[in-house]
Amino acid sequence: MKLTEAKLKQMILEAIKNSSPRSFGIPTPDEKLRSDIGDEMYGKIQSLGDYDKNQADIMKQSFDPDYPRTTQPDSFADILESYGFKYEGITQPGPKKDSVSQTWRRGEGPYDSFTLHILVDPTWSVPDPYYPKGGSRNIPFFLRYHIRLDRNYQYLIKKKELIPIPKMFDIDLTDEGALKDMEALVLKREKDNIIKALEELK
Repeated sequence: MKLTEAKLKQMILEAIKNSSPRSFGIPTPDEKLRSDIGDEMYGKIQSLGDYDKNQADIMKQSFDPDYPRTTQPDSFADILESYGFKYEGITQPGPKKDSVSQTWRRGEGPYDSFTLHILVDPTWSVPDPYYPKGGSRNIPFFLRYHIRLDRNYQYLIKKKELIPIPKMFDIDLTDEGALKDMEALVLKREKDNIIKALEELK
């Protein structure tokens, strides 16, 4: 049977669609990242999935901006500004390498106010479920965050929580990229609660 040009093109396109990058000698995004940062660091990033799969994805994207994203991530600024909040900036004291507090406000008084405080600490004594049974009560490295949403000091959200992170490298919150990565980890957990509370403030 003779192949027409159209049929041949269709077969080629199907072959490309069903093939993997390896078929053409192109490394996958994970293979490229492993090559760029080394096996040891890549393994540590993968281990973040033991706590929360999203953490590993966010850290991969921080090392490689071209690493595939399933969706374009939201930010606190995107969400709050869509509800009419204005960024007031980083509040004092700060910014520090290990601690940053930011505030958004809406209205002329009484204000609707949202505060995000992010801290990176070396150790902290914490309750279950963040330490192994019978093990140490001190996590060697973690991200701690406080979020508050209030209207005239009546709180709709007032929460303190932590996200365990294996210590892989220094996180400097004065670096804009590092701060955005840590914000993304918090937002992954709290987005639904924040939007629900903002809807109640309308």
